[in-house]
Amino acid sequence: SVEALMEIYSIRQVLEILAGRAAVEHITESQLAQAEVILDAMEGVTDALEWANFNAAFHRVIYDAAGKPQLFELIEILRNRAKLYVILLAADLKNAAHAAAEHRAMLEALRQRDADGMEALIRSHLTTTTLKVGANLADVTSEPSPVSAGNAREGTG
Repeated sequence: SVEALMEIYSIRQVLEILAGRAAVEHITESQLAQAEVILDAMEGVTDALEWANFNAAFHRVIYDAAGKPQLFELIEILRNRAKLYVILLAADLKNAAHAAAEHRAMLEALRQRDADGMEALIRSHLTTTTLKVGANLADVTSEPSPVSAGNAREGTG
């Protein structure tokens, strides 16, 4: 539901900003390289589930680099609950391309050790996802289903 989406993403934003700022301080060259390999592999992926799996792997590298295992675990719980939303987002290739550009910007903020930039990027990334998926969910839930519409016409609904 739109309400669940909003709740999950508002919590994620707080936690992921905390993790992203810590990752800026602690990420290694090896982890930066790993994140870049994942982003390179994501390019051109058109299957939404495959894209979502790469997306999760990219974010895991970042949040693991924060060095805060309890925070990482909480983020993973919420990311798993939000996986369907990410798949819905990635089903539109324009959304996936926009998210990929945001990922590249995050990687650059990590390389530059720019905690404020990373925070702004995470906030924007999650807000954009929330707005785009929320609009899609609202459209889907506001359209009457053929079954319920048919039942209403027949007086059986």
